[in-house]
Amino acid sequence: MNKKEVKITSQRFRKAANNLYNCHFQDYRVKLNRFLQCIENEELIKDRISKAVSKSGLTPADAVNDIEAVREQLGAMFDQYDDEEIEAAWVYLVLKEASQGSYDIPMSFGCGYSGGSKYQEWSDGFNRRFVSTLIDFINTYLEEILIAADVSTDDKPSVTVTGDHSQVNIADRGAYICAVQDSGIDIEALAEAAESFLREAHETLSDEDYECAKECIGTLVEGVASEQPKKHLVKQALGVLKGIANGTNLAASVVTIGTYLQPLLG
Repeated sequence: MNKKEVKITSQRFRKAANNLYNCHFQDYRVKLNRFLQCIENEELIKDRISKAVSKSGLTPADAVNDIEAVREQLGAMFDQYDDEEIEAAWVYLVLKEASQGSYDIPMSFGCGYSGGSKYQEWSDGFNRRFVSTLIDFINTYLEEILIAADVSTDDKPSVTVTGDHSQVNIADRGAYICAVQDSGIDIEALAEAAESFLREAHETLSDEDYECAKECIGTLVEGVASEQPKKHLVKQALGVLKGIANGTNLAASVVTIGTYLQPLLG
């Protein structure tokens, strides 16, 4: 898997994780299923979690037994492990088995993770104190791969394409040097739309979502400006960007960006 594919995998996972972590308690099962599907559909993540589960020696049956014990005792909490990798494997097994059963998630398990009396507080506490272990483990793993490849997620996305094609530089707050290239896409108009999006996103999104959005913009511009435009990468990055902007005032800006990409995406 190349560096660009690792970035796309990281963006997809962060989107799914953020949607679960911040969801309304009534949407929990749907968001959890999508989160687990992301883990299982991304080979890089799936392989890492499989290795963690194998190392832990824990089984789905262990998870089912603990799920039943926690459900039967209001305020009980799941077992914990000192080793971070084993803990991440355990969280995955519990979430996987819970998603397949007839459990009212997180109302069946959340009480012990929150001092509040409302279901939303239980949901938030369960995510913050239990689910976050798995999210952090996977995020750290993907970041380490990128750092090892000299592509930290903290780097400013930038593209420089010589010859008859565009030269585009993306600074932290969104600054571009660009021209119209010969793929049928008006790079200058696309860059202006992306710059406007980043300025607004910087004020609207969390730091994590902003960094993810910035990576997507970098992927979009690089894919378009390439001598052989990379349609699949552009399409994937646009999909992640739509997910980040969903439900915010940024959604219209993403639609505008998508409009400029139509000559490539069709």
